[in-house]
Amino acid sequence: MKIFISIASYQDALLPVTINSAYTQAKFKDNVFFGVIDQSKMKLDFSKSNIANQISYLHIDPADARGPCWARAMAQTLMNDESYFLQIDSHTVFEKDWDEYLLNYLKIIKKNHSKPVISAYPRGFEVVDMEKRHFRKLQENDDSTHVMVLDQDRVFKDGYFSMQKGIPTGSKEIYKGFLLSAGFIFSERNYVEEVPYDPHLYFEGEETTLALRTFTNGYDIFHIPKTPLFQCYVDYSNLAKRPMHWNEEEDKNRSVKWTTLQAKSKERIERIIKGKLSNMKSVLNEVKLMLNIGPEENSANSEIERLGAKDVFDLNQFQLLSAYTCTECGRCSSECPANITGKLLSPRSIMMKTRDRLEEVGNNINKNKEFLDDNKSLLGDYIKKEEIWACTTCNACVESCPIGIDPMSIILDIRRYMVMEESSAPNEINNMMTNIENNGAPWQ
Repeated sequence: MKIFISIASYQDALLPVTINSAYTQAKFKDNVFFGVIDQSKMKLDFSKSNIANQISYLHIDPADARGPCWARAMAQTLMNDESYFLQIDSHTVFEKDWDEYLLNYLKIIKKNHSKPVISAYPRGFEVVDMEKRHFRKLQENDDSTHVMVLDQDRVFKDGYFSMQKGIPTGSKEIYKGFLLSAGFIFSERNYVEEVPYDPHLYFEGEETTLALRTFTNGYDIFHIPKTPLFQCYVDYSNLAKRPMHWNEEEDKNRSVKWTTLQAKSKERIERIIKGKLSNMKSVLNEVKLMLNIGPEENSANSEIERLGAKDVFDLNQFQLLSAYTCTECGRCSSECPANITGKLLSPRSIMMKTRDRLEEVGNNINKNKEFLDDNKSLLGDYIKKEEIWACTTCNACVESCPIGIDPMSIILDIRRYMVMEESSAPNEINNMMTNIENNGAPWQ
């Protein structure tokens, strides 16, 4: 009956209040566990607190923050063996016995719906005295169900983004909804496994796309009466004022600006809405076979497709043509941090070795009218494993190339083959993947 509480916080003075409220107001305190991503200048210390063994806490410099979705996706990786998942904002206070209340409603809903998600915009609260922890709850006597609707005046306000709002119904019935609130999501742990947070989104469109993915994964959204938590939406008193990630002062020292993150996020949302997110066909077929739903297409009489790339036969046309397009100027290698620090990797060498292997294969075909196995391959005979694992995937080689050649794509395809076909990876990566498989997180 353990509950995992996911909290992504950005420069929020109310974070300690939120954690304390969730713990002290819970009926089953020993069953409440926290996963906190704290993006702030001051690191919190829980080593001497009552919940030291019930909290996983990661502190991140605000300059390195990549937005709410990125942080929430990271928080989910801290989940261990908890049976239930609760996502809240870092400026939330709870009603007494909130955990029992939510568990009871989930049990009621599950009588008729196998995959429920409880969500809503919580009622608000105001800060009266921060030092004395005095807060004023708003709509405290409103026990009715608050449902979520689109704000008709701000539908498709910016591309696919529409504003949402919560409204009281005056009823204490359970309502089935179609929208959800990122500041309050409660469900079973399977929800995190089947609908994990998308770290590539920024902020706008977060709730819209999550609601779509929730629905298309077979979940139903419900609104319940008297949601047992309150949220500080706007601090008019400025007693707990928190800067936003997109504030100019917050953004000035970042290498990646929030406007860039927002632009990429909007592009991704459009691909999600239009169903244009791509999957590797070979991997997709393997997953479908494991789920007993069949491959993407009938492959009974077709050759099994290799996962990743071992030889030039496994590379795509663009990668092969790039090997001939390379002018060997060396800009990629001069910008490569692995090469600069004396590692074996040289992006220019990757392209040249690919071309050399391609030449050898071509000569073989010209001589024998078809390719005769020469017991050689791009991986091993031309490119060494040490070269492949030296790459940090920083993309410097791609960005520095004057003609847009992408050595990193070849490196990643060879890595994919090594991991998925040969189960060959450094111990650090194998340990990480084992931890993810066993614990649901990369940490042991």
